[in-house]
Amino acid sequence: MNSKSAPEFLVHDAQRRAAELLEWPKVLDRLAEYVSCLPARTRCASLPLVDTLEDAQKLSRQTDDARKLLRAGSTPPLGEVTDLTPQFARLRVGAALSAEELVRVADILHASRRIRILLLDRWEEIPHLSQMGVGLYEDFALEREILTAIERDGHVTDQASPELARLRDQYRKTQKRIHDTMTKLAAASELSEYLQDDFFTLRNGRYVLVVRIEKQSFVDGIVHDISGTRQSVFIEPREITALNNTLRGAEIAIDEEIHRILVAFSKRVAAIEDELAAALEALIQIDLTFAKARYAEHLGASVAKLNDAGRMTLRYLFHPLLIEQERAVVKNTVQIADDVACMVVTGPNTGGKTVLLKAIGLTAYMVRAGMHPPVGPDSDVSLCSRIFALIGDSQSIETGLSTFAARIVAIKDVLAGLAQRSLVLIDEIGEGTDPRQGVALSMALLERLTERNTLTIATTHFTELAAMATTRPGFQNASMEFDSDRLQPTYRLRIGIPGRSGAFDIAARMGLDESLVARARQLYEGTGTELDTIIDGLDKTRAELEHELSAARAARHEAQQKLEMQKERLRNLDSSKSELAERELGRVRKLYDDALAQIRGVIADLQRESSFKNAETARAKVNEIVAAVESATPASKTHARTPIADRPIDDWSRMSVGDPVRVVTMKKDGVLETLPDVKDMVRVQVGGLRVTVPVADIAKPKGDRVQKPVEIAKGWKPAETATFEERTLDLRGEPEDNALQLLEQYLDEAWRARWETVYIVHGHGMGVLKRAVRDYLKNAPYPVNYRPGRRGEGGDGATVVSIEFKDD
Repeated sequence: MNSKSAPEFLVHDAQRRAAELLEWPKVLDRLAEYVSCLPARTRCASLPLVDTLEDAQKLSRQTDDARKLLRAGSTPPLGEVTDLTPQFARLRVGAALSAEELVRVADILHASRRIRILLLDRWEEIPHLSQMGVGLYEDFALEREILTAIERDGHVTDQASPELARLRDQYRKTQKRIHDTMTKLAAASELSEYLQDDFFTLRNGRYVLVVRIEKQSFVDGIVHDISGTRQSVFIEPREITALNNTLRGAEIAIDEEIHRILVAFSKRVAAIEDELAAALEALIQIDLTFAKARYAEHLGASVAKLNDAGRMTLRYLFHPLLIEQERAVVKNTVQIADDVACMVVTGPNTGGKTVLLKAIGLTAYMVRAGMHPPVGPDSDVSLCSRIFALIGDSQSIETGLSTFAARIVAIKDVLAGLAQRSLVLIDEIGEGTDPRQGVALSMALLERLTERNTLTIATTHFTELAAMATTRPGFQNASMEFDSDRLQPTYRLRIGIPGRSGAFDIAARMGLDESLVARARQLYEGTGTELDTIIDGLDKTRAELEHELSAARAARHEAQQKLEMQKERLRNLDSSKSELAERELGRVRKLYDDALAQIRGVIADLQRESSFKNAETARAKVNEIVAAVESATPASKTHARTPIADRPIDDWSRMSVGDPVRVVTMKKDGVLETLPDVKDMVRVQVGGLRVTVPVADIAKPKGDRVQKPVEIAKGWKPAETATFEERTLDLRGEPEDNALQLLEQYLDEAWRARWETVYIVHGHGMGVLKRAVRDYLKNAPYPVNYRPGRRGEGGDGATVVSIEFKDD
């Protein structure tokens, strides 16, 4: 990264060095592998980091919403999006776009429209990601016209304009006349002896014959070229000169018409240049968000809580780049108490201290970039305003600085750049000089960093620093575990317990002379090993506690198993009872349904009779049957029925077309349009709908009020003559099943009336009716497209349905 292209927070040398030492650019390289379009891939190298908690939380939620869509199998179509910023600048000065550039514009319009629909359709499910769709722009007419007029390779089609189609037709006809004439000339016996080959070709855009150079005087025409071998000349015969001129004129006219078409399209694009630029930027940001989501899914990262109070609880933390190496990675929990500003990490060489520092640093970067960090659930990450790292050997041959001197220069830069909520990561603090002086300088530095409200994590082999962290307020010990039995590190972090370097054990494991190691141990004893004694005691206590914890866990596991066995027995008993009850309920329900079917038939027969008295007598008998059946049927809300015998029975001999009736199943009044047919079906107009229902579902209306039917002309009715009220179906307050039945009937009517656009009003509510309507429309029996309503159309509380009619 260079300072010219780096984000603002990295401009400071110390911070830029920290990013490189912590391998942040490598993480961004991995992120770039998950983007879809080239502009987003370019942005990855300089991914901006936010400074406020609110912005970081917003980015994290957007990434989480994108992960939800990915898990649901939804991927935004972004692969064809390209950066047209230079082209937009040219438009502002009146230049025209090429055919290929116009196709790229159509790609942006296509992606913007499709993704806008994707986000708006799931607003309630992904509200944070949907907000990113505000800048998306939709112009379907321009998108379709460009892609109709221009193919993806930039070829302008005959459909671009009638004039272009006419000119190309003229061109093709002229070209065919030339071919026919040239074919005859090449085959003519009087010319064959002068021709080098029996075919014709093109030179300078004109059709010519290939003539032997010594015979050119025998062929009447214009010489256009000579072959490289100097053996042939290319002559345009006089017979086709006029045709060649006509053909050339057609070519010029075609080019001029294509230019006119491109200029016309370019002017339309220039008129919406601001909207397109905003849409392009929104698409790039959405692509970056989905890249973050894909990378998080790959890592198995979790959504972390964010704070700006310095709290750090990183559960199951791991280094994201180690995952790529496909090897077992030890995950550690790093927990820094609220009252702790500095954590001192001790432990053996090659024990994982440096990897731990880098993982913490990368976590700090990732949350500021809106990426989900490499941690487990219930993690809490502090937003660090600035990140500094002192890792590795900073020796510089060019500047003549030793390791220690270079480290001091780096420390100066860190102290100069500190701000509130800074994070400082120091590896092997105090190394490179006299140990006692190094310890003193390290203590002073850690004290200063703590005073500056800085979160510091430092690794060291100095036991004095571990002792300091044991006794000083605001400090905390931690260590990387070392397995003394196997003489190798475990890479596990222990919070609150200092560790030992294990130099003697490691030296012995590496094969150093045993007598030399033994002498070193002898010299070490008595040189201030109080901390070792403390560590030994802590290790012993920890071992005892782990043994007791293991026993407690085993006991709890055994108790849990017994509890599960008891629960399983209860579940089996409940299942047996449920199966018996369900079988009995099924038997009674079958009797109930059979009885209702018989009753429906009896009522239908009686309604066709002329005697209303007989119908009333039969209805009373039917009520007795229904009461007897229902008394033997277990109460069940899911099997509730409306007793048909309770519905008024009309004497159909007294009914006439135009009488008011009530459709019981729809709970709506209407007007009778037909009397019962041979199948006992009648047609009723209810509002703007015509429905066909059984006679058993018809009753006399309650009271005298009947909904006035909307007059609908029979046969074809153009959309523009239908009123807005006729093209609107209000389903608010309707049960889901009844609403879907009304919707199906309404679409039938709209199809017959050839209404191209209708409006379905379902309201917001809990979103149940809205989802049911849109799920139905996905598999509707007619070719329909739908979208949420815009402002003035009811917003998301309405769905606008477009019906596609094919010309007969």
